[in-house]
This record gives sequence, C-alpha cells and structure tokens, in this order.
Amino acid sequence: MVGESLLSRQPTTNLTRLLVLVGVGLGLNGIYAGLLWSKFFPSWLTVIAAILDAVLAIGLMIMLPRHAQLLLPLMMVPVMLAGLRWNAEAGLLMALPVALSYGVPLVPLLSEEIDRVKVINALLEAAASAIVLFIAGGLPGPFIRQQLDLAAEENETELKSLRVATERGKLISEMALTLGSTLNYRKVLRTMIDLAFSAMAEVGIKDESAIAMVLLFEGDSENGAERLTVAAGRNIGRSDEGRRVSGEEGLIGRTIRTAEATITNNVQKDRVLTSFASTPGCRSAICAPLRAGLNTYGVVLFCSTEPHFYSEEHKQLLTTFCSQAIVTLQNAQLFEDLQREQQKILEKEAEARRKLARDLHDGPTQSIAAIAMRLNFIKMVLQKEDMAKSV
Repeated sequence: MVGESLLSRQPTTNLTRLLVLVGVGLGLNGIYAGLLWSKFFPSWLTVIAAILDAVLAIGLMIMLPRHAQLLLPLMMVPVMLAGLRWNAEAGLLMALPVALSYGVPLVPLLSEEIDRVKVINALLEAAASAIVLFIAGGLPGPFIRQQLDLAAEENETELKSLRVATERGKLISEMALTLGSTLNYRKVLRTMIDLAFSAMAEVGIKDESAIAMVLLFEGDSENGAERLTVAAGRNIGRSDEGRRVSGEEGLIGRTIRTAEATITNNVQKDRVLTSFASTPGCRSAICAPLRAGLNTYGVVLFCSTEPHFYSEEHKQLLTTFCSQAIVTLQNAQLFEDLQREQQKILEKEAEARRKLARDLHDGPTQSIAAIAMRLNFIKMVLQKEDMAKSV
C-alpha cells in the first residue's frame, strides 16, 4: 500500500513541478516583454536573463529526461540567444551546461543492469544533441559579428558623408558671407578663386599644386569668335594673367555649350588648355560655367598634375560654388558700372562748371567791369565839376 501510494504521488509531484517551471518561464518572458516595451533593458539584465533561460532549459531536461530529443529546439533557444547577443564564445559557453544536462537520461541506465545497446544509443543521442547545441551556439556569432561590422562600416561611411556634407554646407555659408562682404570687382575675383580653391581642397586628397583660374567673357575677337580672358588665378604664371583664349574649343568650349561642369583626363590633348604657360604638367582638369539664367559670363577652371584627380563630388561642389559666386560677381560688376557712370557724371558736371566759369569770365564779367569803370569815371567828372563851381 505504501509503495502504491508513493508511485501514485510521484507523477503528480513531477507534473506540479513542470507546471510551476513552465509558469515561471512564462512569467519571466512576460517581464522581459514589459521591460523591452518600456525601453528599459540594461546590459546586466541581459546577462541575468540569459542565465535564467539556461536554468529553465536545464530544469525542463531534468523534469522530462525521456523527452530529451523533443526538447532540443527549446534547449537551443538560450544558446542561440547568447550567440546572437554577444559572440560565438558566449554561445559556446552557454551551450556547455545545457549540453551537460543531456547526461541526465544516462543516470537511470547506471542504476540498472548495464545494457550496452541502450548505453551506446543514449551516448550517441547525447553526443548528437551536444553537437547541435555547440553548433547553435557558435554559428550565429561570426555571422552576427560580420553583420555588425558591415553595419558599423555603413554607419561610419554615412557619418563621414554627413560630416563632409556639414563641412561643405559650412564652407558654402562662409563663402556666401565672404563674397557678400565686398562689392569691389577685383577683390571679388580674388576672393572667388581663393574660396574655390579651399572648397575643392575639402573633397578627397588635397592638391596644393593645383592650378585655378577664373575666365570671363570680355568682348569679341577680330574674327567675331567669343574669347575668354583670365581675370584671376592661383598658382599661375605672370604670362597667363590676362591671357585671352577661345571659348569654343576643348574642355572650356564643351562646358559653355552644355552649361554644366565637365571633367577631362586628357589635358595634353586639349589645345586651349595647353596654350597656358602654367599647364604643361597637368593631366586632369575640371571646368564649371559661371552662369545666371540663360547667360554665361565665364568659367572656373581647375587643373591638376594628378591623373583622374577630379570626381563627381568635385563637380557638384564646384557647380554649387559657381552658382553662389555668379550672383556676387554680377552685383560687384553692376556696382563697378554704377561707380563708373557716377564718375562720368561728376566729371561732366565739373567740366560744365569750368566752362560756365570761363564763359562768365570772358563775357558778363568783363562787361560788368567796364560798366563799373565808367561809373567811377563819371563819378570823378561830377566831383571835379562840383569843385569848379564852388571856386
């Protein structure tokens, strides 16, 4: 009677323990979900959660040793989570105690008479399960690490792009402020070339030996073809200052026709570019139009001794720079024209005053002087007559 009572109580006790264990697992997962929803899940809590998951998995194995193979997917959960959360080493470390729990089904075999077939089968099952667990713990680690490295690389690239964009925006803002601070035409030209040089240096590798020029249309040549004059430059020879070149050929002509920035990597084959004394060693060049509306006022030209030096990023930056600079250049040119016209008006006014002074001196002034002399003479005559009468 006592034995039957113990046998009847043991399944009930195991079932109760199993239900308690499952209830604890469900409760913990509910707590995890609540913490994640509230965005409070610190790193130390992650470690505790991983340990509790492993303890629950081992507890299930102890409670249900006869269903070890059915529990394998559930046993893999804490192992894979450890590998995914941290690395392969953490996954393997988590797999070790879980794999050792697969030795629980071997305990009843040791208390009975040793059956080699059962022992071998149990060992093979335990070994297979352990191998699966170790694979589950070690495999996600490298994959996750690779994904994390790729994500970090992408983030770094994006951060670098944002940093470059921020610096570029700051540079353009400073450029607009600097260009807008003066209306002196020549000073604007010098500032333009210096700022363009600084802007281009912000992209990629800096080339301090690069040649930069601002070329503007200044009338037509003898045969009627439009020509450009070097109005400002940097790192150019004196012989190139004020040089006039054709605006219809080569890189410059293509830039003016298409009204967009153009790059060439064959400077030596460009007859216009090789006509400059400063470009014998240059191998790549970029040219952008100074354009407002449908009118092109000139171009900005950069030449480098490095092959394939300029890129699409240089094109975008130089185009942005030229669109900002042409407004200031127009304002400076209009201001200079206004000053020139004002000076002409002042000169004409001064000339008119001088002419009026000459006319007054030659005509009415002399007549008035003659009248004054006659009046003085008459006065003297009258005074003499009065004196004679009194005598």
